[in-house]
Amino acid sequence: MLCYSLVFNGLEEDLNRIRSIPQMPIELALPLDTLQTLSIPELADPFLEENVKVEYVKLLSPCQDTLVEDLEKTVILADELTAEFIVLPVDKGGLHSIINVIDKIFESAVVYSKKIALEPSREALAKVVSSTNKFLGGVFKFSFSPTPTSTTDEVTTLALTYLGQLAAVKLVGFSNEGNASRISGASGINVFALIKELLESGYDGYFVLDYEPRGLMLPSRLVWEDCELLIQYINSLIEKRS
Repeated sequence: MLCYSLVFNGLEEDLNRIRSIPQMPIELALPLDTLQTLSIPELADPFLEENVKVEYVKLLSPCQDTLVEDLEKTVILADELTAEFIVLPVDKGGLHSIINVIDKIFESAVVYSKKIALEPSREALAKVVSSTNKFLGGVFKFSFSPTPTSTTDEVTTLALTYLGQLAAVKLVGFSNEGNASRISGASGINVFALIKELLESGYDGYFVLDYEPRGLMLPSRLVWEDCELLIQYINSLIEKRS
């Protein structure tokens, strides 16, 4: 139930990072220029050859002008990788563009039997819910990601409110200055309390360790330590429940 978000720029060093956490499913997070520059084989083959399980493909910083084309390519890539979800960040500035092409996004996902996990900012959430309400629970799901000002109660309540539409929950800590930090020594969100509450409420999706998209690039040893810590905690909760 744990997944690691890997930012992929098409480089060997990117693959080396995932090799250091073997058998860990990933969210493949693609910068816009990487998606637009590299071909589908160039994006997919490295992960297929390494037998990496890709659960999500995320488009970082979507461009309003090329949104439909970029999403279509992302959907095709997800199909090549057998990933079920495409994660699409939605902020207040880009919300209007997404709403304008929501039907085209829906059609692309249906053709390839994929689902779109919308990842709204706090400011965009209410509008995203109202604009996609007729699609929610089917093609459209939610991915929730905390911000430096989020509280544990806020994120937990939000996740429980949309539990039936929840495709992913992002985990990351924050320093007192608001910078992304390790979950094992962070202030702000108590990720362990969040995990416990969601599992006890029936959540069966992935928790995604969201370091790299937040700019937190750690030595592989530290990443693996946090992965092991979370895996052990999640497994202990599952065992108690069974």
